Amino acid sequence: KGTRGKLAIVGGAEGMAGAVVLSSEAALRSGAGLVYAHVNAVSVLPLQISVPQAIAHAVTSDGIAEQLQAVQAVVIGPGFGRSAQSEALLHTLFETLINEVPGTPVLLDADALTLIGANAERLTSLARNREVVCTPHVLEFARLLGKPAAESLSDRVAQVHEYVLQTGCTLLLKGTPTVVVAPGDAMTVVVPRGTSVLATGGAGDMLSGIVGVLLAQGASGASAAAVGAWVHGRAAELATEAAGVVRGVTLHEVMAAMPDAWHELATHFDAPATEPVELAHLPRVWGDSSS
Repeated sequence: KGTRGKLAIVGGAEGMAGAVVLSSEAALRSGAGLVYAHVNAVSVLPLQISVPQAIAHAVTSDGIAEQLQAVQAVVIGPGFGRSAQSEALLHTLFETLINEVPGTPVLLDADALTLIGANAERLTSLARNREVVCTPHVLEFARLLGKPAAESLSDRVAQVHEYVLQTGCTLLLKGTPTVVVAPGDAMTVVVPRGTSVLATGGAGDMLSGIVGVLLAQGASGASAAAVGAWVHGRAAELATEAAGVVRGVTLHEVMAAMPDAWHELATHFDAPATEPVELAHLPRVWGDSSS
C-alpha cells in the first residue's frame, strides 16, 4: 500500500459526501495504495460507512500542509461546494500547494473549477512547478473561458489548445468524444469511449478518482487523463452491454465493470508492472480504429 500511490481527495461539503464516495471508490478500484478523503465534518461518517478502505478526515486549514505532503497526488473538487467557506478553503489549498508542497500533481474538477472561473492566472501559478490536470464538462469549461456555453462549443478543440497554452495545464474536456490536450507540444488525444450512462451526476467524480491515482503512480498528466478517460468510458460500455440497455444502468454497474476495463487495458500494456501507465505503452489501444 505504500508503493501503489497515495492519493488525497478534497471535497465532500455538507450534503455532497456521495461525490467523494464515488471518487474514492473509483480510485481504490484503479489500484490506489491509500486514499485520504478530506471532507466536511458531517460527511466523514457517510464516507466511512460507504468506503471503509478510505481514510476520512474532517478538512480544516490547520495541518493541511502536513497532510498533503504525505501523498503523491491531490484531487480537489468532488462535492467541494461553492460557498464562501469553500472559496476560502480553495485559496488555502492553492497557497499551501504553491508554497509548501511543490511538485505534487493536482487534479481540479467540478466545484473547484467553478470557483476558479475565468481567473486563469490561478491555474498558471499552480502549474508552474507541477502537473495540473483539469477535467471540466462543457459548462465548466465555459466558466473557465468566461464565455457562454454556446461559444465554448464552437471549435472547442481550438479553444482547449489555447487554454492549455495559456495556463500550462493538461485539460480533459468531457463530452462526445472526450478530448485531452497537454501542454508542451499541445498533444491532442481523442477518447471516443463511453455511453450516455456517464451523462449523470457523479460520473465525473469517478473519473477524477481514476485519473488521480494514475498521477499518484507517476504517470504524466496527458497519460493519466487519456488512460483514465479510456477506462472510465470502457467500463460504461461494458456495463451497458451487460444490461442490454442504457436505461436502468447506474454508476454502481459502471463501478463494478471497472476491473474488466482495467483487465482489457492490461492486455495491451507493453511495459513492466512497476512503471507508470503511459500512452507510449499502449500502441494497440491507441492505434486501432476502434480506440
